[in-house]
Amino acid sequence: MHVRMNGFFLAPPRKRLFAWLMVIVLLGIATPRLRRENFLSEGGETAQSTPLPEFPSGQGEWVGTAPLSTADMRGRVWVLKVWTFGCVNCIRSIPFTNELTTRFGDDVQVLGIHSPEFDWERDPVALEQTLAKFDVRFPSYIDQSLDYFFALESPGWPVYLVVDRQTRIRGRWFGEVHVDTRRDREMTALIERLIDED
Repeated sequence: MHVRMNGFFLAPPRKRLFAWLMVIVLLGIATPRLRRENFLSEGGETAQSTPLPEFPSGQGEWVGTAPLSTADMRGRVWVLKVWTFGCVNCIRSIPFTNELTTRFGDDVQVLGIHSPEFDWERDPVALEQTLAKFDVRFPSYIDQSLDYFFALESPGWPVYLVVDRQTRIRGRWFGEVHVDTRRDREMTALIERLIDED
């Protein structure tokens, strides 16, 4: 009786060698990324500063603050969090963002940019419930049209932007950020430098 076996270990030596080489190549590509706190996280201090876009005139609502313009923001360092309440990574980053609201005192202001991806995230009652449920301590601009989301060139949710006293974007991080992690330390170092700048 002859039984044909196609298992990996019974494959011809060339096929086994090719399979092992593919595993080694994939591990070589993945290993540097796996050391990050979040596999898809990117960002850091920007090579060139860019002006913060103006908020669209007559659009959007404000929660927890009076309407702002970039002129109102001058003279203080800002951290903007582009988020939406349906994004699990955004929700998991709320403790970090809340902590930022008190860490630097009056030198730094945090502002959320709530940019809903889906229609159900545009529900103001659901947003209000989410703000209460997760004890969100930072004010937000409600960007229902996504105009500001695109003006900021956001690649997704969440995005953290660090803005200097002249309202220039000096740092950009994409993905979750948690207290006392590498990304937190990077952002903190930039913020502290910007606080000290004239």
